[in-house]
Amino acid sequence: MSESVFSSFDIALEQSGTGVSLEFLREYFLKQQDYHKLFEILKMQVREELELPVVFDPEKEKELPEEVKRKLEDGMIAACRDVGQHLFRVGRPEEGWMYLQPVGDRALTKRLLHEVPVNEQTRDAIVEIGLGQGVDPAYGFRLMLEEHGVCNAITTIDVKTGHGELDQQSLKEVCVVLLEYFYQDITDKVLVDVAQREGQNIGQGSAETPVSLGELLDRHPWIVTETGHHADATHLSSVVRLSRNVSQSQHLEMARDLTRYGSRLPEDFQYPGDAPFESTFADHLVWFKGLLGECETDVQDAIELLDWKSKKCHELDLPMVVETWVAFLVKSNRPAEALEVAIEKLAGKFEPVGVAPGLFEIATTPALRRRLSQFFKDKGDLLGYAVCGLAINNNP
Repeated sequence: MSESVFSSFDIALEQSGTGVSLEFLREYFLKQQDYHKLFEILKMQVREELELPVVFDPEKEKELPEEVKRKLEDGMIAACRDVGQHLFRVGRPEEGWMYLQPVGDRALTKRLLHEVPVNEQTRDAIVEIGLGQGVDPAYGFRLMLEEHGVCNAITTIDVKTGHGELDQQSLKEVCVVLLEYFYQDITDKVLVDVAQREGQNIGQGSAETPVSLGELLDRHPWIVTETGHHADATHLSSVVRLSRNVSQSQHLEMARDLTRYGSRLPEDFQYPGDAPFESTFADHLVWFKGLLGECETDVQDAIELLDWKSKKCHELDLPMVVETWVAFLVKSNRPAEALEVAIEKLAGKFEPVGVAPGLFEIATTPALRRRLSQFFKDKGDLLGYAVCGLAINNNP
């Protein structure tokens, strides 16, 4: 650092006072991209504007009026916002997050995160902020998936879900990313396989109507059975399992097609799953077809299968099976049926396993709340009865 900088500061301080000298320092550290020191100067400027000592004095701070404390805190948050944005925009997201975290503006952080160039120096930080810190789970997860592959991605979802680190929306988003990635990978490999076997390039379809895995399975019954599979069978089973978290039709169709593909695998590659999806691909195929609801028979087949499994399963599996049944009914827009199953087979009998929504979440209409209130009255549960009555009264 040149001697002239020190001289310029001395002149600003002696001739113009604290305010001008601080502004000189702010401009200097900003130009030097020395953002940590810039932050210290911004804090001093806030204190100077509030006519406080520019150097923090803990004893004097104790007696500040509440209004001054509030303005001081607002100024510190603004300084954090300013410095955090600068750090993100020069490709230092890990340091930037340290400043933006107390700001609490997730929308701003998400936007800045997408502006950071992805490279070897920034990738891990982007993944940690996006996925680990929940700023943009889908974006962070996608980068991790592309870098480390499907196996690591599946493990990450399972671990974070087990630790309660993903809320329902975030879980859905990362499962969509995994499904789309895995589905496209298998579809591309099948396309190559078909082209090589039949001596022709059947193409990728148009941008508007790409060739789907389901269409390929329909056209070429020999896929998998004669050629071997195009993806790790354990990965396929896990992706199908995690796809129970998706909800849009286009994703349910992808999941259905993956189960159709998996159903063609040799038996020793069709690994059993947990109840009620012991026959991983066959049971999931019924589930996804039921949720798509292309015909009423598909929906009824899924309901009947879950009903049957609830009667045949081991007693330790019963809560999971019944909650899965209730969840299916809710997803299929059958809340009245879901409420009846939940009341009859779950309420007061088992601890929740977290698959199905609770009774109050299911009963969202006055009619269902009246049904639920009657259940609570018959059970002698005044609190439950009162909550239903209050809900009906406030939202008739």
